[in-house]
Amino acid sequence: MKKALRSLILLLTLSSLLGAAAGNKGYSPDDTRMAWWREARFGMFIHWGLYSIPAGEWNGETNHAEWIRTTAQIP
Repeated sequence: MKKALRSLILLLTLSSLLGAAAGNKGYSPDDTRMAWWREARFGMFIHWGLYSIPAGEWNGETNHAEWIRTTAQIP
C-alpha cells in the first residue's frame, strides 16, 4: 500500500512539474492586447453591498457572506 501511494505521489508530482514546464511560452502582452484591458474600465465588475460589511458574521451567526443578505432579510 505504501509503495502504491508513493508511486502515485511521485507520478502526480512529476506530471505537475512537466505541465508547468510546458507552460504558455507563446504569450506576449503586446500593446494591442493591453489596449482593450486599459479601455475596459468595468471589465471586472464586483458588487459590494451593505451585506458584505459583516464579512460572514451577522448577529453572532457565521454564514457565507453571499447568504447574509437572504438570511438577515436585508432588502
